[in-house]
Amino acid sequence: MSVKKVNEIYEYASDQCLGSSNATVFLGRNKITNKRVAVKRIVYRNMGRPSNEFKLTEREFQLIRPLDHPNVLQYLDYARDESGQVKTHEYIVMENMPNLSLDTFILKNPALYKDQLLLVQHMKQVLEGVQYIHNNNIIHRDLKPENILVSHDYILKIADFGMSKLDVGARSISTQGGSIIYNAPDRLSGTSKQTDLWSIGITFLYMCLSATTSGQEVVRSSFLPDICFHLKSIQENRSVSHINGFNNIPMIYLQLIDKCLSGTSNIEHILSQAPFVSREYAHEYGHEYGHQYYGNQILDDNICSNGGGQHDYSGTKVEIVMDYSHRGGWGGYYQGHQCCRGCKGRPFCPGGCKCKHPKKTNNIVAYYCIGCNKIKN
Repeated sequence: MSVKKVNEIYEYASDQCLGSSNATVFLGRNKITNKRVAVKRIVYRNMGRPSNEFKLTEREFQLIRPLDHPNVLQYLDYARDESGQVKTHEYIVMENMPNLSLDTFILKNPALYKDQLLLVQHMKQVLEGVQYIHNNNIIHRDLKPENILVSHDYILKIADFGMSKLDVGARSISTQGGSIIYNAPDRLSGTSKQTDLWSIGITFLYMCLSATTSGQEVVRSSFLPDICFHLKSIQENRSVSHINGFNNIPMIYLQLIDKCLSGTSNIEHILSQAPFVSREYAHEYGHEYGHQYYGNQILDDNICSNGGGQHDYSGTKVEIVMDYSHRGGWGGYYQGHQCCRGCKGRPFCPGGCKCKHPKKTNNIVAYYCIGCNKIKN
């Protein structure tokens, strides 16, 4: 392993690359605490005084470092190395995200968003993270699954602020950037908080489409072409709910995506409505919301699902994807069942607990604890 110095506190392994685009990210560590970190190495470019402060690596660090939110990646330190009087590289030290990007995580966990509860939780985390940076007058300008990272405990965090701009109150006229598939149709006329919300909407569509592809067939090429094929219609109508090709996604999510794409909504308003409202209130939104979905397969009423269906108290039926006991949290109980605590509060149980962990149930991969301890009356 080739270890290189960042500064007196941090170092990184130059042969352990975590990813690269405009910069290269390496696995590093804090030499004092031995805690793992991620080190972004940027080749220094003398840009004078660019109009976008985020184009200056040190200024990017100064703007992001004060941010403190569970759904925004934490910047820890900045450094630069110099050869004599000449700068060669700059470094931003960040918290390490062992599960890498959301894009990678979905491909490695093909049944991830077949669990609607986790899908809604992750959508909420993305919205709250972006809402926070907007409240700090920052427009991200490059939101996509590759720039959303997944922590060791499966929390999503907004990352990669290299394309960001400060919000000056009006639309920020700027050069074209970001990924075309996630760009708002009016992006060329300037960027705003609404163009970030458009990117969130397409990201949510990506997440939902991954849930409609069965088992190990979830690969990027299986649903990204669907977005590209319908992209013109999506942009012209600022909507996805009118497209028949997406009718295997429950309407409640299509309507959520439509709000993100509308150009008139805001995150606070979106978070106040379904599917982010309480489960009791969500029943008003109809029968469809009370069921898990797996492509075109809707679960039978006799099998429990998030928000609806009949719970089986006998323990003879296997509850698909997520046992009701975990609705009460780690060690909690719900509808007559109690979590055995073997999951240690994590959404993905590591096994070795008292719960059953079938690899497949009705051809559906199950990651959650299934059939936890039943409480005796």
